[in-house]
Amino acid sequence: MTTALVSEAEPGGAWTRSPQRIAGINRYQTSVDLSRAAFPDGATTAVLVSGEAFPDGLAAGPLAALRTGPILLTGRDAAPDTVLAELTRLKVTGITVVGGSAAVSDDVLSTVTGATGVVPERIAGDNRFDTAAKVAAAFPAGGSTTYVASGVDFPDALTAGAAAANVGAALLLVSPVGASPAVTEALARLQPAEVRVLGGSAAVSDDVLSQLRAVVPNVRRIAGENRYATAQAVAGTWMQGPTGTKPAEVFVATGDSFPDALAAAPLAAKRGAPIVLTAAPCAPQATVDILRDLGWPDVTIIGGTSVVSSASGNAVPCSPVPDGLLAPGLLLTTQVLPGPRIVHLITVDRQQGYDIRAVTATGRVNGLFPVTGVARKLSTLLSVNGDFFGASGEPTHGLAVDGRILRWGGMVNTLVGFDPAKPTYGFFGKPAGGVDLEWDAAADPLPIGLVNMRPPVNEEVALLTPEWTKAFPSGEWCRAVLRPTGDPSVQTDGRTVEPEVVESAGCGSDPVPRDGDVLVASSTSTMGAAIAALTPGSAVNVRWRVHATDRGILDTIGANATLVFGSKVANDVLAGQGQFFTRREARTAIAQRPNGVVLIAVVDKSPGWSIGMTPRELADHLVTMGAIDAANLDGGGSSAVAVRGVLANRPSDGAERSVNTSLVIVPHGTDVTPGAHY
Repeated sequence: MTTALVSEAEPGGAWTRSPQRIAGINRYQTSVDLSRAAFPDGATTAVLVSGEAFPDGLAAGPLAALRTGPILLTGRDAAPDTVLAELTRLKVTGITVVGGSAAVSDDVLSTVTGATGVVPERIAGDNRFDTAAKVAAAFPAGGSTTYVASGVDFPDALTAGAAAANVGAALLLVSPVGASPAVTEALARLQPAEVRVLGGSAAVSDDVLSQLRAVVPNVRRIAGENRYATAQAVAGTWMQGPTGTKPAEVFVATGDSFPDALAAAPLAAKRGAPIVLTAAPCAPQATVDILRDLGWPDVTIIGGTSVVSSASGNAVPCSPVPDGLLAPGLLLTTQVLPGPRIVHLITVDRQQGYDIRAVTATGRVNGLFPVTGVARKLSTLLSVNGDFFGASGEPTHGLAVDGRILRWGGMVNTLVGFDPAKPTYGFFGKPAGGVDLEWDAAADPLPIGLVNMRPPVNEEVALLTPEWTKAFPSGEWCRAVLRPTGDPSVQTDGRTVEPEVVESAGCGSDPVPRDGDVLVASSTSTMGAAIAALTPGSAVNVRWRVHATDRGILDTIGANATLVFGSKVANDVLAGQGQFFTRREARTAIAQRPNGVVLIAVVDKSPGWSIGMTPRELADHLVTMGAIDAANLDGGGSSAVAVRGVLANRPSDGAERSVNTSLVIVPHGTDVTPGAHY
């Protein structure tokens, strides 16, 4: 099938961090943790509601936000010790209990008074509808909005409560077939400019809307086909204000139970974050859609993994990303091979206007971030994991991004490289080139053996760039600070050249600068003397190539083995020994056909789903797919593919792993320079 192109997230408006989670060992502790997050320095008020039944507490979220305090949950007959301790930590001078004694007993109020010295006030009506109307009495008249939702079930009211809390509005509850006199009287007093009714006609009938319009003419229904779609519609109203500003953060809570979203409303209001609902194992399509529509904001998950799994919080859809043509020349196909072995095969014809680029996951050489996070930050069509990386979060092999060499030295395995200007050419091979500094046309180039690797020893020269944020040891170093003067380009001899100018040069024990490209060598070496002799203001070129046969590339990424060479299974695989070559695992590989079309294969390994592949099995399969060259990228838990920011495979860890580098597919000309979108 073919999927239609959809609008993509705006670069720079997406994730700044991986999803965070606020969760306690139970609903009561989660409410305490939310209180601590919202009010680390204490609060003068708090609202106490039942953690066992939802009706009376639904209207409490807006009240707590109005009074700038948290919502804490309690049992009917006993308040948990952690909740009493939190009330003491907050140093509250006022406590409001929402709900009658059938929801929160008088014994609980006595216990709270004994623990805090504060006598709680109780707001309660004859039923849930009257209770919400009494809560609304705390809100001033003449506001912009009042929210209305069904009091018979909780999902729409949870979403409404968070939205109302965000704008300082009251929440009234109605039955599906009628609004009680207490509700219409409260609405008559409030006289908002607009009434927003959440939920479809099955939740709140059209007759109820007619009742409300008799009091306030401007009544609008906000609804989707289910609780998740209604939450999506409400979250979309965040972009309908005077500025149409997208929220920087979204709270994700379960739509299957009430406590977590109810207690989260005050913190969500403080952060200006909508609450969207999700299912336990995966994200409903409506939840994925709203996160995409909002530009992939930061996500805070409310509740433990039993109610919101990591996959659900990371917007892994319940329905697989459909196969098909993602864009002209970009095809996704899910292959089911005997075993079963599930292979997500991406076919990229770069002549159709799309580039394959290597990027760092965080904008730094040493840093980790999920593939979906990279995809959302850069607004890519498709992204996969890249090179292997060490415990310090740095790529194992060579790395170049948009013409800037960011990692070099010590490589013995395969490198893969591309140049957007050569849509039918890709480099696959062992590194047999190098990096140097062209500083004088009449002099021999200065060899650079290390780029963002480690301090140089003996006659080594190291190049440090701002993307490498490790501390550099103190000592006697010769150094030259370089500043770029233009974009990198490929020379006719195949070298990639970064034009720079010498800003300063010399030797000494001062800390090595880290705010530019810096050449460093030992002060006792001849290389150090050569660096110190560079003339400030003079033009220099940092030049690099990965192999003498390389026809010129701007992006390169590392692989640990060649899988296919010359249309045959490579010697790396045939001669390979040990568990890496004999075990079936999740894997990611990149290959090319004779016409320059690129293949990317992501192999799943997941119980009951896919058994994975050995390198030989993957190499054989890529040969059958027409590959003439192929290389094995990082695999295992790192293997991930994201389509427009949505995870499209099943990671072997059960959840997505953060990685150091990624290969991304973007429209031709997209800027992926580190720092451009971070």
